[in-house]
Amino acid sequence: DMKSLTPLLHVRDLVESLDFYQILGFELEQQMPEEGAPNWAYIVQGPVHLMLQEVSDSQAEARLTRDSEQDLVLHIGHGDLLGFHALLSEQDVPVSDMQTEGLPEFMIRDPDGYALVFFLDEA
Repeated sequence: DMKSLTPLLHVRDLVESLDFYQILGFELEQQMPEEGAPNWAYIVQGPVHLMLQEVSDSQAEARLTRDSEQDLVLHIGHGDLLGFHALLSEQDVPVSDMQTEGLPEFMIRDPDGYALVFFLDEA
């Protein structure tokens, strides 16, 4: 039985990405190397885990310029969607309008253009 999935995101600037994800409530669990400037990090926010790997500008740009209709989209459930939307807005994070038709959700993009869609998860 599968127990978890932890996406690895390639980022241009690990420090900038860590700052952004900390606004979302993620905490740094591990980084490598442990001493000096890290190039990899493992971050968690409750049951949601991500790995961030710093890559060269050309590697990061390749993801953004390839011919693709759909890039990676992370769908993340949240128990207080309206409160979280308001918190991000107060922190000057560009957030989409709240979609209220069907499953309530909104979207943001991280510094590398990854889409994060937060949806109401009342479980």
